[in-house]
Amino acid sequence: MEYVFLLVTIYCLSYLCNQKSEIVLVTIKKLKIMNNKKINATVAEEATNETINAAEDAASINKKQEEMKKKEKVVQTTKLAKINGEYVEITPAYTDYSMELLGYNEKFCEKLEHSKLLPVVFNFAKPEVFWKEGIQLYDRAGDPIEEGRPNVYVECSSAESWRVWIDKKLERVELHEFSSVQDYAQAVGTSNLYSRGLNNTEKTGIAALATGNEAYKAVFEFAKKHGLTSTAANLYLNVKMTKLQMMKMSTGLEPKAKPELGRSVEEAEALLTQTIEVFGENAHKRYVIRPINTLTHKKEYSCEMIMNALCKITKDEALSIKVAKSDDREILVTDLISSHIEIDQLPESIEKEVA
Repeated sequence: MEYVFLLVTIYCLSYLCNQKSEIVLVTIKKLKIMNNKKINATVAEEATNETINAAEDAASINKKQEEMKKKEKVVQTTKLAKINGEYVEITPAYTDYSMELLGYNEKFCEKLEHSKLLPVVFNFAKPEVFWKEGIQLYDRAGDPIEEGRPNVYVECSSAESWRVWIDKKLERVELHEFSSVQDYAQAVGTSNLYSRGLNNTEKTGIAALATGNEAYKAVFEFAKKHGLTSTAANLYLNVKMTKLQMMKMSTGLEPKAKPELGRSVEEAEALLTQTIEVFGENAHKRYVIRPINTLTHKKEYSCEMIMNALCKITKDEALSIKVAKSDDREILVTDLISSHIEIDQLPESIEKEVA
């Protein structure tokens, strides 16, 4: 009886084990299927994202290219010129030796009143001598001009070269027939030798007249009176001036930040007199006045304090700065003036000990 019960027990356990094994196997199969589905879904999602990203990148590139095309401006290469009383469409030509058409602020110039431009004569050379001597001609866009093209004239480089592309029509045109390219170059060189633009002091004066700005007027007059450059005069009067600001003001445009005197003319006169007494002719140089302005701005030293310090600089101290390396001079002037001011601020008893 016991033997039969044992067999039955063994059979039951075996049956249960087989059942569990099958259940485990089924479960494992299901998990594998689920995992494969998940992997496939992830791969599909990544592929989709890559496709989307690629499409977005392509769209972005296309958009940038379209924007670049919009920004690209067609360069004008022909111009209406009055020749022998009639308007003719000409192609101004250039050589590798012509003045480069750089530095022209087109956006700024478009805002200016063209009615304020003084009339000029546009000088051109006939092209045959250039073709004869094998000199390649180009249009404004830099494209080669083939020999024999009609109405091509070589621009004679001058201070007015940019006006060819600023004026709507070329009203006053002179055509020159040179015997050789050398003859052409000599005419251009000689004419430019007798031409010059305004220097910075003169530009300051024009800007003052064009706007009525008192600070610029004071800088101009200070420079002329004392034989200084406009830069040195500007530093003594402590006026903030920039090249762009001056350019705008010379056309009558007022800058957003109106230039003002940072130091009165009387203070600037006294300061210049004292620096000349201490540093001689070197007072005109920037390494003397620039440190003074730095001390005025950063340490808020008054003009009176600076003047008192300058009066105490000895000849030996001034000489040591004159013979120093140019890169060190500003620092030395700053330290020297600062030291004298700091001594002045000490109590009288301590000052005597320091001295």
